[in-house]
Amino acid sequence: MAEQAITSIKTVKQLNGEQFEATNYSQLLKSVTKHATKHGLKIGAGIGAMFGIMLCSYALGFWYGSHCV
Repeated sequence: MAEQAITSIKTVKQLNGEQFEATNYSQLLKSVTKHATKHGLKIGAGIGAMFGIMLCSYALGFWYGSHCV
């Protein structure tokens, strides 16, 4: 619904629906922001864990290699 208001902004302005559509769009953006933040945190935690495991395996390999020499 908000996409229609954005694409036909001239009609909305002529019918004085700017405040109504702005409120609708703001509410939609809030819900999208909430979901995007959760998704971003999940992806960030996953990538962080992947790099953490990778760096720990490097550290373990260097430690083991130093003891073998």
